[in-house]
Amino acid sequence: MNRPSQSAAPRRQPKIRAGWPAPVAGLLALALYARTLAPGLTWAHNGADGGDFLAAALTGGAPHPPGYPTYQLLLRAAIALFPGEPARAGNWLSALCAVLATALLADLARRSLTAGRWRGCIALVAALAW
Repeated sequence: MNRPSQSAAPRRQPKIRAGWPAPVAGLLALALYARTLAPGLTWAHNGADGGDFLAAALTGGAPHPPGYPTYQLLLRAAIALFPGEPARAGNWLSALCAVLATALLADLARRSLTAGRWRGCIALVAALAW
């Protein structure tokens, strides 16, 4: 009786979830933004728009054209949801938008690369380098 030997069975490789670069990139970016978040308005990089956006969100007005309506709606919601300094809520909103963009970029890079052992690592580095 010919029985297949046990050694001929293919070895199972441990399954690593393919989508890991996006949450890892997002968590790393969140940690960095949380550590370096400004407590209020800042004039770094000629940041004159911050006060304009906050004033528009607090008064229900519109900032200079084009007005960024989606950001203004999100900023109004962030100010309403998070008590305290409105500028800090705006900074957290900007940080969360950047974290989401980083995670989406990592996922896009992972999907764009051909299958390979280093695909996830390359996607993670690409997203964090952005």
